[in-house]
Amino acid sequence: MNTSTQILTLAPLLILATLRVEAVDLAALKADAEITFREGVKPFVTNYCIRCHAPRLEAGINLKSALKNPGNTSSFIIRKKAVANAKTHKMPPIDAAKIPTEKERQQFSSSGSAASNT
Repeated sequence: MNTSTQILTLAPLLILATLRVEAVDLAALKADAEITFREGVKPFVTNYCIRCHAPRLEAGINLKSALKNPGNTSSFIIRKKAVANAKTHKMPPIDAAKIPTEKERQQFSSSGSAASNT
């Protein structure tokens, strides 16, 4: 068997191996993002945002829906806005019943970015 024939014989196997590795990496990334979402994003939103952005839909933002469907494109956009608003102290408003600490805001910001892959 010459070199060209060997390459042609091995090429499909290499392609399949690469696809398998990418699928495993993607599954691992998705699992990590889901854990980050469940442990970092969801508790913050539940504690500081749902009161106004679920039952009454302040500013037309439904965070309850975003929590139920984290992989949804609109949920991603809402989550990005929520992270930006929490990071810049625009939300929750200063007269809210609960105000997160700076550490909680930072954790939410980093969790929100990491969970974007869900």
